[in-house]
Amino acid sequence: YTTPPLPQRHIFSRQVRSTAAQQMKTATPETHKPTSFTSSETVTTSPTGSDDSLVDPPGYIAPDQQDMMLTDITSAMLHSNECSITIGRGKEYLSPADSIQLPWPATGIIFGYNKRLMISLPCRRTRPGRGYGVLNVFFLVDTGSPCSYLSREAMEALINKPDCNLPEQLQVVIQNESFPMHFYMSPLGTQEHPGKFHDVNVLGMDFLIHNKLSMMVDTPIS
Repeated sequence: YTTPPLPQRHIFSRQVRSTAAQQMKTATPETHKPTSFTSSETVTTSPTGSDDSLVDPPGYIAPDQQDMMLTDITSAMLHSNECSITIGRGKEYLSPADSIQLPWPATGIIFGYNKRLMISLPCRRTRPGRGYGVLNVFFLVDTGSPCSYLSREAMEALINKPDCNLPEQLQVVIQNESFPMHFYMSPLGTQEHPGKFHDVNVLGMDFLIHNKLSMMVDTPIS
């Protein structure tokens, strides 16, 4: 098949600044207003309030308690031909990637009726020399999420050890070796009440802050 033109897209770019900040840019269709998020030096604290305290600060929500309504993104959808052509640019979800050393910019799309910011980025489990493969992982970018997540399916593919116990967190390098990141497992929920984003890989605010990224959403002028 051939890849159709993509009228809706967003571009993640990296620029060197005097503050060593990097830049993530996105371009949206004409129905969206320009939006910019500028990064700055951020002071982070322990999620328990301090290094010496075991009490969570007011308002803290544990990663496994986050509740995002992303039920429109499913494993079946991510494996579909449509997503392979649009999000993956011809590469299938969780297929072997060509390289982990890719430069910015990286281009994604605004996908579906709910206008999800989706992008495919090469990922590999850390621990060089262990033979872990590089895979094309489709992410949803959500600045409303404080944490970043990998679905159980993506974790299993990156670890590539059938029947092994999966960790609650997995460290992964993303896009290139200078972008290591800890990902939580997307909450599975229960059989009666499955997690609302258990199939979704999410890039949240911790990814943007940890890597000193800013996101700019631009409206093309025709």
